[in-house]
Amino acid sequence: MEPHVNRPSPAAMNASFSQLDCESLLSRDLDTARAADLTKTRVLLAEDHVLVRHGMQSLIAEDRHYEVAGEPVGGPDALEAARQTNPDLVVIDCSHPRARGLSLARQMKEAFPRLEIVLFLSFNLESVIHEAIEIGVLGLVLKSELENHLLAALDAASVRRRYVSPGLADAWYYATRRKCTPSLTRREHEVVLLIAEGNTYDEISQRLEISKVTLNVYRTNAMTKLGLTSTADLVRYAVRNDLIIA
Repeated sequence: MEPHVNRPSPAAMNASFSQLDCESLLSRDLDTARAADLTKTRVLLAEDHVLVRHGMQSLIAEDRHYEVAGEPVGGPDALEAARQTNPDLVVIDCSHPRARGLSLARQMKEAFPRLEIVLFLSFNLESVIHEAIEIGVLGLVLKSELENHLLAALDAASVRRRYVSPGLADAWYYATRRKCTPSLTRREHEVVLLIAEGNTYDEISQRLEISKVTLNVYRTNAMTKLGLTSTADLVRYAVRNDLIIA
């Protein structure tokens, strides 16, 4: 399923639906759904920061098709709130790489399979987006783009279509085209990191106390798992996933 999104990079422009196609399909599906059901779509807000919650409440209140389900809640209380309010959609904060937003999203989908999720992030890590897609998250919005894209993401999710805000388009593109692979071993991860940092084979061999032949085996295994074909690809992967600073 292709997302409703402006794609800012040449790579992302290879997607099979144009923005116009997506807008037309989304508009048609929304019109059909709203004609068949005049009730408001109920949205649960799972966000720990009061000011952000109030901002999202104000945005949603401006659209007559939506209403906030109960009171906005912090992440830890969201599951119980979902049980009590029976929302159609939930917006979850995943604005820190180590936040529990992904864990909450997974729990939500397991407990309420038909509940659709919009996740907002303050970073564009490919690995996080890849996991969100695997969980079944439909909406991905960069936190700085919430004001302009939250309602659009809710519109898409309400008719079970994917939405990716422009600031996440590149990371989404690479995440969806990366193989669903097993995790790297600890040694493979070390090799990827050291190569991406610009260390030579001699330096890495000495540091890890392994031969260059063994090093090459780890490198090859890691690149195969990640679907990469060159050292340049490996470096780009490390930068996109915040393993090194570009």
